[in-house]
Amino acid sequence: MKCIICGCEETNDLKIKNESLIKCPQCGIIYCANNKDINNLDEYYRNNYVIKEGDKLDVDIRRLSALPEQMFLLSTISKYKPAPANFLDFGCDKGFLIEEARRFGYNVVGIELSESSTEYCRMNGLTIYDNLRLLNSKVDIVTMNHSLEHLVEPVEFLQSIKEYMNEEAIISIRVPDIGSFWSRILKSRWIWFQPQNHYFHYTINSLSYLLEHNGFEIILVKSRRPQNCKTNQAKRLSNSVYRKYFNQTISLRRKLAYYYSWITGVEVFAIARKKASEN
Repeated sequence: MKCIICGCEETNDLKIKNESLIKCPQCGIIYCANNKDINNLDEYYRNNYVIKEGDKLDVDIRRLSALPEQMFLLSTISKYKPAPANFLDFGCDKGFLIEEARRFGYNVVGIELSESSTEYCRMNGLTIYDNLRLLNSKVDIVTMNHSLEHLVEPVEFLQSIKEYMNEEAIISIRVPDIGSFWSRILKSRWIWFQPQNHYFHYTINSLSYLLEHNGFEIILVKSRRPQNCKTNQAKRLSNSVYRKYFNQTISLRRKLAYYYSWITGVEVFAIARKKASEN
């Protein structure tokens, strides 16, 4: 089967538990062999990523817990594109990142398919669209936080997103690192091996290849654990506050799930600049 990313004619079959995958020896990408099975991807995410009535306090706990990670991301991004600048978060979910970016002085906008997440964002005064074509101006910064792995056509997406980026604009991408120690050890039990909605599985090398061969110049790329001591402290504090004032209790199962994610969740983090020669 021909590689979707680089066109290599000799890809290898890979099996993780019952999931059939394709691995390319040239660019290193791993992707689901049947990743075209979902015919209406937009409708899938609209129906499956929903904030339920009982989840609202949990969303706020997540928002507070995410602050250390948001500060890390914004401090890193601001080294290359300080505010003011036009900031787009693609797959912005509840808008936690762009809400903080707005406080930093960025002009923010989000792209999100989930209608309940979009409604949550708009209650906080954020501008959210469900399609890139609705943007009314080009951007200087694009962020994708665990959203690129959900796209079934990453090459076409990167070619498209460049049209909405100013010259010398940057893109920041975070994706699960299938090349990490924990992924190799745990295989199908790894926290971020989710073939039901993660269609492409990236490593440092494969993400770098994808960016460099689609009009971007790598500035920074590394493997990292996004949940660290600071995020753990923020999680404990937010749980404590909501338990005290809203009688919000956290089950043992949820606590164990969090610590499992904290220990085993490793991602690839990359920042790349749109090449000046690209129009």
